Amino acid sequence: MQPSLNASGRAPPRALRLRMRPAGAPGKKIPRGSAARRPCGGAARQARLAANVTISPLFLAFPRRSGILIIKIQKRRRSGARAVVTRARGTSDARRRGPRAIRDAAPSTVRGLTGMADTVYTDPIYLTGDMLASVSGQPTNQGNPGDSNFGMVMRNVRALNGSDTLYRLVWTGNKNSSATEFQNGQFWQLQVYDASGDNDSDPTVGGAGWTPVNGYNSLTPKNDLVAGLGAGDDYIVFEGNKGWLLLDLNGGLPTQPTTLTYYASDENGDLAVGDNDRQLDFSDAYHAISAICFCAGTEIDTAQGSRPIETLVAGDLIRTLDHGLQPLRWIGSRTLDRAALTVAPHMLPVRIARDALGRGLPAQDLLVSPQHRILMRSRIAERVSGAREVLIAAKHLVGLPGIEVLAAPGPVQYLHLLFDRHEVVFANGAEAESLYTGTQALRSLTRAARAEVLALFPELRAGLPVAPAARPFTDGRTGRKLSARHAKNGQPLVMAG
Repeated sequence: MQPSLNASGRAPPRALRLRMRPAGAPGKKIPRGSAARRPCGGAARQARLAANVTISPLFLAFPRRSGILIIKIQKRRRSGARAVVTRARGTSDARRRGPRAIRDAAPSTVRGLTGMADTVYTDPIYLTGDMLASVSGQPTNQGNPGDSNFGMVMRNVRALNGSDTLYRLVWTGNKNSSATEFQNGQFWQLQVYDASGDNDSDPTVGGAGWTPVNGYNSLTPKNDLVAGLGAGDDYIVFEGNKGWLLLDLNGGLPTQPTTLTYYASDENGDLAVGDNDRQLDFSDAYHAISAICFCAGTEIDTAQGSRPIETLVAGDLIRTLDHGLQPLRWIGSRTLDRAALTVAPHMLPVRIARDALGRGLPAQDLLVSPQHRILMRSRIAERVSGAREVLIAAKHLVGLPGIEVLAAPGPVQYLHLLFDRHEVVFANGAEAESLYTGTQALRSLTRAARAEVLALFPELRAGLPVAPAARPFTDGRTGRKLSARHAKNGQPLVMAG
């Protein structure tokens, strides 16, 4: 059976293609008049065709304009195979059955033909004050479409607040349950959070503490501004009832009135981030609050001995595992208050207790972001991954003795360390990575911080990392498997080198 063609006439991506063989012995003809030979169309036709597959059980995915057609083949002892059809239309009515990629998806996720995950609107979108800015007057154009300097000029751009103030966007009108991005015609309301008005101090529960922002209680996305520059892969401009509003997921917008120009050549932002379709997707907005780094208070080994990470500056010589003392090229930071951590629990720091990795490792409790990678060195790692030393995300170690997510902390300051290459440094005596300039890490930087990094490493504009990773990375499945193996065998995560 040939894979179905999508609307553009192309075959579905490899991830959705399945190799199938007819039922019965090779070359056996299908009897005339059987169900499989009867003319039929649509979902029924796909179900009957799929019924001639002998693998049991099997899930088949057929692309459709309305989503993905899921067919489950269940073999019966006497009557052969039967097909159970489930259609995923946007994902609100998707069933938790079918291919693992579909079954494990969140209820708000639709997987399109590209294999990317698109997210529909389910809850308010939480943002920090440095991602939102007022704009004086309607944005105007610089140059003309096709010019190398063509761009959208915004005057007197000023952040609504700092990164310690929490806001949220609520979709209030002209809703579309299948939309996955900000679009013209939608109506949104911007609200700001004040914990003093919330008895439980939980911004995600109910509406207590939230109030509409004056002038921005009725916002409309203006994607079509300046020949389509009103939206990009990581930003969008709204028109409010009393003014204009800029949302930039990179954060770090100016605190003083500043003229900003967003060029057409940069409409997709960093090519390593997002899906590069020149539109702001809900999936990116939902994950705007992120970081991959150490927590303030971490002791880093330097040429002058151990020093708190927040006291380091560019140029300091830092001890590395592979290349001795190396100059620190850049250090960045981002602070998340309790409210921000409540709406983004995936950013709660992971605490690695003293001796949790091995004897004396770390020498004292180490706090890192969940995505920050720690060096694992063991025979188990070598058997499972093929490498004796690997870098594993802290979140995949959670549950092992002495490793846990820190519950409801106060404000957390995360700090990044960047070198000429990806390095392994010594943090509280344990070996952990420096900033790796891949997709996830670039997304976690503010616009200002990203500009600083790009000035130091212009080659990153092409979406390439500064240098290869210091050690192989483990994916989630391998990381959790390694953790379980070490726990089962009672082996330390880090053996002597």
